[in-house]
Amino acid sequence: MRVACVAGLGSSDCLFLLLAHRRSAPVKKPVGKPRTKQPKKVKFITTEIRCQEMSKGGLAYEVILAEPVGVPVPRRADSPEKTPSVEEIQEKLKAAEERRRSLEASKMAAIAQKMQKIEEASRIRSEQTNNFIVNTKEALDAKMETHEEKREAYINELRARLKDHLEGVEKTRLTLEQQTMEVYKAIEEKMNTAADKRDENIKKMLERLREHEEQVRKVRAGNHERFQQLESAIQEKLQQAADRRLMLEAEQKEKLRNHNQKLAEVRSAATAKVEEITKDIETKLTAAEQNREKEMQKKLDFVKKEPYRGDVQEIMNSGMIGIVLLLLIQSIRSQSEDPRATRGAGPTEQERARRERGRGHRHVRLDGLCTPPHHTTTPPRDEPKDSYHNSNMPNYQRHLTTLS
Repeated sequence: MRVACVAGLGSSDCLFLLLAHRRSAPVKKPVGKPRTKQPKKVKFITTEIRCQEMSKGGLAYEVILAEPVGVPVPRRADSPEKTPSVEEIQEKLKAAEERRRSLEASKMAAIAQKMQKIEEASRIRSEQTNNFIVNTKEALDAKMETHEEKREAYINELRARLKDHLEGVEKTRLTLEQQTMEVYKAIEEKMNTAADKRDENIKKMLERLREHEEQVRKVRAGNHERFQQLESAIQEKLQQAADRRLMLEAEQKEKLRNHNQKLAEVRSAATAKVEEITKDIETKLTAAEQNREKEMQKKLDFVKKEPYRGDVQEIMNSGMIGIVLLLLIQSIRSQSEDPRATRGAGPTEQERARRERGRGHRHVRLDGLCTPPHHTTTPPRDEPKDSYHNSNMPNYQRHLTTLS
């Protein structure tokens, strides 16, 4: 491409400006670009989808479509190809060359116009820059002059203030020196008077200390006698307390000995009482056992005297006497144990004990003492019953525990 250089600029400058213009110029769409038609959309219906694992962790899908639905677009008939002649080709080339030249000329004219505008803008900018520099320099010079004037005025004012301040400081220093001299003299006079007073006070204090020591000596002498009297009184009281303590210890030992003797006597009486009660209970138990055996014998005799003794004889003859006797003995035992079934028999030991507790009989204690009937109390419900229910002691010992 040929480029016409503007007057006043070199070829390299023209080329740089042209490249900068090309970079900054917007890109334009070509006008004569032919448009392509998009194919018409055709509806397809999926008929089958096949899935296959081609690799580890990957899947491939194969979609099989049916035939397109709708009327197909009729194709246009192909136009016959034209064979251009040599003259037409030359005319087209000449026209293309003319268009190219006119386009280059228009581009160069636009570039020259833009370069002229750039030169004009650079000239205007340089003029504005020069004007700004001149104006700024004048303003700075004026500011510097005013600043210098203000600085000199401020320095002169500071000097005047410092001079006045130094004069005041000098006056103050002189007055302070005079005051310090006066204070120094007054302090010296006070120190002298204070030394005299201190000597007098020391003498007075020594006299007081001497008198105090004399008084202390007298008080010590009196206190020594009093301390001796108090010490003797305390020793007498301590001796009396020791004698009283020994006497109380002897009395306590005697009381303890008497108490142990009483405990031994009470224990022996309790053991004797327990033995007596156990013997009494054993005799009662043996009597109850004998009575129960008598009642059983009466029952057996009564059964033998009944009208159905013939049946019993037949059973005995048939060899079943042992079983019948066992059944009769079990029935008699159950009737004798059940107080409601054996009303004709005498009361059992448990019923006697229950009746005696209900009438409020006298409870026998282990220490040999007895309580009146109106003082009898039933044991609380929350007392432990292991000693009565969960022990393997005999019946007379359980009865003794209940009475106690």
